[in-house]
Amino acid sequence: MVTPAAPRRDRVRAEAAVWLIRIQRETGVEETRQALQDWLSLDPEHRLAFQQVTETWEFLPGAAALMSPTQSASARSSRGFAPRRSAIRPAFAGLGLAACVLAAIGVITIKGGPVYVTEEGQHRAMTLADGSRLTLNTDSRAKVIYSATERRIRLDRGEAAFDVAHDPAHPFVVVAGTTEVRALGTAFVVRRQGDRVSVTLVRGKVEVSGAGADSRGAKRVLAILTPGQRLRVAPQAQPQLDTPPIEMVTAWEQGEVIFEGATLAEAANEMNRYGPIKVTVDADVSDLRISGVFATNQAAEFATAAAQLHGLKVVHREDGLDLRR
Repeated sequence: MVTPAAPRRDRVRAEAAVWLIRIQRETGVEETRQALQDWLSLDPEHRLAFQQVTETWEFLPGAAALMSPTQSASARSSRGFAPRRSAIRPAFAGLGLAACVLAAIGVITIKGGPVYVTEEGQHRAMTLADGSRLTLNTDSRAKVIYSATERRIRLDRGEAAFDVAHDPAHPFVVVAGTTEVRALGTAFVVRRQGDRVSVTLVRGKVEVSGAGADSRGAKRVLAILTPGQRLRVAPQAQPQLDTPPIEMVTAWEQGEVIFEGATLAEAANEMNRYGPIKVTVDADVSDLRISGVFATNQAAEFATAAAQLHGLKVVHREDGLDLRR
């Protein structure tokens, strides 16, 4: 016997699946994000259903590729599809994926929320259950733990950019080791390298807390950031506050690295995050400076530019390149 609640639950899930397909296709369209927020705020069941379909989406093989307009278009072109037919296919592909998401909900059980991972050289973006956007940089891992009272992300390693959907009733908290970042509607970047954490605010306001507690037992507040500020936290050291150019902090989202007067050692370490070709710098030239914009997957181009700038040699070895006099 079907209870009266079952048809409503199925309908809400179907709506959530359609919203998921739409938000994936219209990434960055503010009107779509706002419309999703309006739908989520209508009923707690909407939020739960959207979280379920979002988590399930991660387990569907090839789903992200199927939703990529560029890949889909090039694939259709290579197979010789007529323009009219290719214009129709995405709509049916979206409906098919929505149906797959709904079917998968019945057989997949997510424990503790989804985990998102990138390999070396990758970066990926996804829409979370509340409409917030999470973008992971190279070699990163984040776990999403949403509850009835809080939206919590645990950054286990790497770097992530957050564009947070406004929802004062459900605080958005990013945890990176002993550092916590608390925000409402805002955009910021968190980078974790072991026990060292940096937080850069792009828009809005965030509160950064650290290890220990104040006299009331609450987390110790390290800083309340304003746009453009970066807080760097490391063990056994005072937090450091500065204002780097935002385009430098977020360049990786466009597949780039920007250096302004970085030492060769610093620049090589940054480039080495992104690919299999590793650049080593001899100690006697490591303090030389470099500025420029480089693609994250072009370590060889970086090494060549550094060598030309300072009259150095690029020595090829089996697993990378050496910069030396």
